[in-house]
Amino acid sequence: MRPVISILKKKSFWLVFIISYVMIFSFILYSCGYFEKFDMDIYDHYSRTYRKNVKLNSRIKVILIDDASLKSLSPELGRWPWKRSIYRDIIRFINMGNPRAIYFDIFFIEGDLDKKNDDVFAQAIKESGNVHLGMNFVDETEKSLIHETLPELINKKFSLNIRNSNEVLFKQYKSYMLPFPKLVDSTKSLPVYTFNKDSDGIHRQAEIIYKFGNHYYPSLALSALMELCNTHEVHLNKHTLKIGNFTIPLRSNGKVLLNWYPSDHEILSIGGILASWQQIIEGDINNLIVDPSIFKDSIVIIGASAVGLNDLKATPINVALAGSELHATLLSNILNHDLMLSIDKKYVIISVIIIAVITTFSIVYISHIAKYFIAVILLLCYGILSRFLFVRFNLYLPITPVLFTAVMAYLISLIYISFTETKEKLRIRRTFSKYLAPAVMHEVLRKYGDLEPEVGKKIEATILFSDIRSFTTISEYYPVELVVKLLNEYFEVMINSIHLNSGTLDKMIGDAIMAFWNSPILIEDHSLRAVETAFRMQELMVVMNEKWKKDGYPHLRIGIGINTGEAIIGNIGSSTRLDYTAIGDNVNLASRLEGLCKVYSAKIVISEFTYAYIKDIFPCRILDNVRVKGKLNPIAIYEPLKKEETHIAEGWNKIFESYLQRDWNRTELLLLAFMDTYPGDALAKIYYKRIVTYIANPPEDCWDGICILETK
Repeated sequence: MRPVISILKKKSFWLVFIISYVMIFSFILYSCGYFEKFDMDIYDHYSRTYRKNVKLNSRIKVILIDDASLKSLSPELGRWPWKRSIYRDIIRFINMGNPRAIYFDIFFIEGDLDKKNDDVFAQAIKESGNVHLGMNFVDETEKSLIHETLPELINKKFSLNIRNSNEVLFKQYKSYMLPFPKLVDSTKSLPVYTFNKDSDGIHRQAEIIYKFGNHYYPSLALSALMELCNTHEVHLNKHTLKIGNFTIPLRSNGKVLLNWYPSDHEILSIGGILASWQQIIEGDINNLIVDPSIFKDSIVIIGASAVGLNDLKATPINVALAGSELHATLLSNILNHDLMLSIDKKYVIISVIIIAVITTFSIVYISHIAKYFIAVILLLCYGILSRFLFVRFNLYLPITPVLFTAVMAYLISLIYISFTETKEKLRIRRTFSKYLAPAVMHEVLRKYGDLEPEVGKKIEATILFSDIRSFTTISEYYPVELVVKLLNEYFEVMINSIHLNSGTLDKMIGDAIMAFWNSPILIEDHSLRAVETAFRMQELMVVMNEKWKKDGYPHLRIGIGINTGEAIIGNIGSSTRLDYTAIGDNVNLASRLEGLCKVYSAKIVISEFTYAYIKDIFPCRILDNVRVKGKLNPIAIYEPLKKEETHIAEGWNKIFESYLQRDWNRTELLLLAFMDTYPGDALAKIYYKRIVTYIANPPEDCWDGICILETK
């Protein structure tokens, strides 16, 4: 029993198990055709999206009996069906342009009420010598409707002469519909016009050869191709059909996958043909609606698109496309060497294996967060490849089997991970989540097992220090329990505001808070976020004081110092105790700036380095140029203000310019005016005292406006 348990605990066992299970299940579904519907939907999307700039072969002309023609010719020809003699005029007009062949995609199953019209039509077909009618094969299941054999005349005269034929799984038809005998005797050939839709009602595939009994019959497109190639020899094997210089790839079911054209190609109206014929009869040959010369050496297909004539097909590009246009599409695909190719199943199977292995391995073995995106990236690449093959090589690469495999492998692997490796991480998270910022917590979990003291990385960061004013006095005056309660509420609110703005809590030192931005999560606007957080902390302090006032608790004030610069950030400590922290001169400077809040009666003090990043977003007023203890170079310090306080910053900065110019009297006047406008401004009062002193005792000539601070 123990060896079995030992095996079950190994990742390698579960890796092989998951991959095998996913592949077998995917292969079964793929073999049974469960993915085909979804892949055909993708194929439809490709056809609509990436076939906008292709054109129908110019040697194919489609003439349609449309609704407009039925309406315009109704006074002369009456209601449909028209008298058959009218087709003689159509044949004669088209033959004026010397076409290669004319195909009527119209079924003439029964004779005309007036037999003379049939005689006229049959005679016109025979005289023309290039007119082809069609028959229809039906897949009947009711025995009473089944015609087991075609007439021997049909077999001898119209069946295909196939050479080098290996057995291909063509569909076996059991019933048929033929034109009435007089037309069968007249037509040059009798191709099959049948189109079968897919299970969802969409026409995507076409049969190019039809089987009835032991004989094979061409489609309209194949018959037209034989006319163009002037041959009746067809060479067939399992994968291709060859006629003349054309090689037609066949799918495993003997069909071809159509490659669609946009619906904006030229379609001729039967009304225009008859009107042009009438013009010729009347001698008006200069302004013909349709010039018969356009039919020279072409294949002409005559069909119907009128709604009531029941020959509209649903396709990927059009919900109601005339059946004649399907024939034209197939023929154009062949002539343009533009048929859609189906990729060999073995390549799909190989893709399924690769995606199953990579997805499962990445989830089970890779600890980096990137593992969750590997499968997505692979699928995107596969999708791009599928699109590329479709657009560039007319090759459709099925997407659904690979997508299903990736999703299944992904989900099963995640289930495995959730029951195994996450258990230890959950224990760590429960232990440390109260002390570490979410970003640091993520870093700890990501590096679990590899954490050790390190030098850290030098990163530009923005560091924030906050401190409660006169907290020592409050601690001495109020009970310890109350002090702890207030601190807990204070820290809860302040730390949450830091985390919400993507900050990392470094530590709490007594009543002080240290936090920084831009590590471990890189943030482009880290200075802005730190200042926004400082404003939010001051706003929250007002809210808490209002609440505490009702409870009789003391009023608290905080000062915040912010600096931006390079710092060493990383896991620093001993092998038994690590802190994710920031150290360096810029960290110390942020701490000094927090201490300057009480010196300048400011709520927030930022360095010139932070100011450079936020000056275009928040108005700031300069507090002073100072040289803090431990630093040789002076820095400018600022107080950021809210956007609605821009006028305060502008007014104050003019005063400070005058101050730096040693114009004490002007500065005094400006200060007095400023204090009249803003009587509660503490900074103005500080500078007024300084100016009064300088007026009485001017500083030395070497005075540079820098204030030297000797205390921390």
